[in-house]
Amino acid sequence: MRAIIVYDSKHGNTERIAEAIGKGLRESGVSFVTVIWVNKACEDDFHDIDLWVIGSPTRWGGPTFKIRTLLSNAIRYEGKGRRFAVFDTRYEKVHSGASERLRATLKKGGLAEVIEPDHFVVMGGNGPLKEGEESRAEAYGKRIAERALIM
Repeated sequence: MRAIIVYDSKHGNTERIAEAIGKGLRESGVSFVTVIWVNKACEDDFHDIDLWVIGSPTRWGGPTFKIRTLLSNAIRYEGKGRRFAVFDTRYEKVHSGASERLRATLKKGGLAEVIEPDHFVVMGGNGPLKEGEESRAEAYGKRIAERALIM
């Protein structure tokens, strides 16, 4: 199985979560995992990738513009028959965030959801992550792999 984790991150918090999810995927037997920042990603990065894991900080209740734009194009050219998982970073008391909108976009594009979205708590605008969030992200990566490998 080939997986890509595409994330956006301004202060490094979402990046750390993406890296931890990648570690969980690798430890669970996903043979090829690429973790890439949205600014360095393009639609071609999704070519022949079975599993898309997409993450964004929550901005104005949704994902960043860069993530939305990249996904719109990637879904059009590479989305057919792919599977996905999504995550976001947000403040603790926020009840909805980027992952809900990412999920809706990918489902509408015809991709199959592997697992429910997860969110990870950032303690302030610049961080840090709430204690234990990177461990939770690694465990989330393992759960993604378990589900994706049996689909």
